[in-house]
Amino acid sequence: MMSLGLRPSSVVGQAERNLKTRVLDAVEYVLLLATGALLFGVLAGVATDVISRQIGSPVRWIQEATMISFVWLIFIGASAAIRRGEHFSLVSGKIESYRKRLSLELLNAAASIVVGLVILIHGYFYFENQMHNRLPITGFPLAVMAAALPVFGAFLTAFTVERVAKGFRGGFKQEEASDEGVHIALKGRVEV
Repeated sequence: MMSLGLRPSSVVGQAERNLKTRVLDAVEYVLLLATGALLFGVLAGVATDVISRQIGSPVRWIQEATMISFVWLIFIGASAAIRRGEHFSLVSGKIESYRKRLSLELLNAAASIVVGLVILIHGYFYFENQMHNRLPITGFPLAVMAAALPVFGAFLTAFTVERVAKGFRGGFKQEEASDEGVHIALKGRVEV
């Protein structure tokens, strides 16, 4: 079996390690792999579409496949970004007061959980409603794309609950980022 030389520990985000569990590291790793595969799918789909049109023999179903890949890329990529701490957050910067930090963390968690549950519940209803609507060329149900919404809502909720649970057990410690640490992180991302 061919190896890409990537180990889960080398790819999984190390920012705020104290607020993450090892169990969900595997989920983050799979999300990152899926994001890469979906990005490749979108790029390959667009390239195939352009080339096939230029040679006068368009592959019509490729547009729908690319559209499905793009929708899933957005939501799977956002899920991975949330786990890695690279997406939205109400808490930023260094906060010295423990009470202020805890208050902001709980406000952030409450907002994220509410948003996650709303997306999960309403996304599921949207998914169900799209079961009978079909894409014009392939005939796939639109639910294939709509399923990305409740999946994203579930990941957002799970990752937020993980962060809060770990924060209550070990505290919401803030790690100081040195110039060397930032350089290593950027270097690691470039190499991967």
